[in-house]
Amino acid sequence: GPGQGAEPREVTRYNLAIAAGGLGGGLLGGVAAPLLLQSTVEYPLLLAAALCLAPSGRGGRARLFAAALTLPILLAGLRPEALSHTWPALLAGIALCALAGRAFSWSRARTLASVAFLIGVAACRPGPPELHAARSLHGVHRVVAQDGFHHHLSNGVVHGRQAEEPARRGAPRAYFALEAPLGQVVSSWSRAHPHGQAAVIGLGIGGILPHAAPQQRWRFWELDPVVIAIARDLALFSYLADAKARGVILEVFTGDGRLGLQHEPQTSRHDLLVVDAFSGNAIPIHLLTEEAFDLYVARLKDDGLLVLNISTRYLDLTPLVASAAERLGLVGLQRREASVSSDARRLEGRAPSHCVVLARDPKRLESLVALGWSPLPPPAARPWRDERASVVEVMSLLRSGR
Repeated sequence: GPGQGAEPREVTRYNLAIAAGGLGGGLLGGVAAPLLLQSTVEYPLLLAAALCLAPSGRGGRARLFAAALTLPILLAGLRPEALSHTWPALLAGIALCALAGRAFSWSRARTLASVAFLIGVAACRPGPPELHAARSLHGVHRVVAQDGFHHHLSNGVVHGRQAEEPARRGAPRAYFALEAPLGQVVSSWSRAHPHGQAAVIGLGIGGILPHAAPQQRWRFWELDPVVIAIARDLALFSYLADAKARGVILEVFTGDGRLGLQHEPQTSRHDLLVVDAFSGNAIPIHLLTEEAFDLYVARLKDDGLLVLNISTRYLDLTPLVASAAERLGLVGLQRREASVSSDARRLEGRAPSHCVVLARDPKRLESLVALGWSPLPPPAARPWRDERASVVEVMSLLRSGR
């Protein structure tokens, strides 16, 4: 009865149903949804389904709650033109709601509430015009047009942008802008090494390439094939094509950057190594362990630079980098640009960022001090290793006491 467990004779069937439901849900959420859907629309849809399957004694409350959720969704960003892109799925969903209502003897109110919620989800497409949307096992990718730029968003965070106007498309933007921390160090290196060799973990849209000079060799590793496809789509971004046209030697590999470096010949050395592989606010822990830094230094020339983009909202990763620098006998500087002016954001497409650069020779970093770069903080008490890492220890909110 209500509030009681399964009858003894039904325990096996009960546990089997729970196991089958968990397996099916895991496959749908972890495999099918990333492959078949372009966004995380399954979350509100599953919520609506759960409400519609509420016990009959509480059906009135469930229907009221579903209707209450539908209204703010519609008011938040109802855009009728969005329905023109989703009408096949919308019609299929309405048909399923009607069939479910008939099969499970739903009341008319419950069926209408389900249909209303479905329409609300389909029509709610807030934000700027969407040029492209794709989803992979690593996240949701969108390209939108706003304020004269194409923006690449990964899991809701802007990871690169390029100007729409042809005359301005060749300039570096976002955290690669000339006055941004990462832009400063890469542009300075490029001028000093016109025939240098660079390795980059994380391709993004290729936003670093405006700093590349003809005859330089740039090697990229990108874990997500969807990101590579976006970077190569000339209707969205042209950094890769523009660099090739200038005579830059490009190599783009699909896979994990650390493994890519590890599989290079032992004699392979780079003048510049950039680690820029964060996705949204996710931290690739295996790229910040002691073993990872050992590999980075082994792949650098004696006068090479190791540059890390450690921009995050909630974590302070500089003590980890400082620990690696101290252990390996490196010198380091950091620059955090916590905010940018409205003019810089509007004209240059600049974005806040935090960058760290390491080198064996202090003279290699002297020019950055005059640009506002500062020493690294004290090293972390417990550096990350492949077998042990704690994100809690580097949470900026805890470290600042807020």
